[in-house]
Amino acid sequence: MARCSESLKIEETIKKKETIRSKYDVPIPDHNTLWGPVFADMVSQYGSRRFDKTGMAFEEELISYWRKNRIKYPKPLTKQERQQERKKEEKRRKQEAERLRSMEVRQPYQFDPTKVYRRGSWEEYFQLTEARERGIDLESARRMAKEAQMEAMKELVRDLHIDISDVVDAQEGAS
Repeated sequence: MARCSESLKIEETIKKKETIRSKYDVPIPDHNTLWGPVFADMVSQYGSRRFDKTGMAFEEELISYWRKNRIKYPKPLTKQERQQERKKEEKRRKQEAERLRSMEVRQPYQFDPTKVYRRGSWEEYFQLTEARERGIDLESARRMAKEAQMEAMKELVRDLHIDISDVVDAQEGAS
């Protein structure tokens, strides 16, 4: 129980810090700076003995190291710059979501005149509509596809090297 309570205590403390940071808009370095140069400097200074903490607790260690050595690293964004970055990110997310939504509309159905769908299904409806728009006769397209399939099967059978007498002997032996 004691092992679990310690990690829970750390997690709760980190959540409180995050709410305070967001409420008062405290500047924190971006992820790339934190895990890039700050992490490298911390490893070079302290070695690997400092890495007994994991996850969010270690990230807090990195932030405190960054605060002590702010002069070495680029200045974090101002409040207005962070707001602009958030707006840009939100706009980018909306555009990405719109792009994905438009792809969802187009992707589920692929027109294939040789495919036969269940009568009355939405796939059949879309297929008939698409064929009408493209000026394709579905029956003749399906007939041609079936004929091509039969020709391919005939070619495959023709290429097989089977002596018919072996087949007849095998059938007589089975009876």
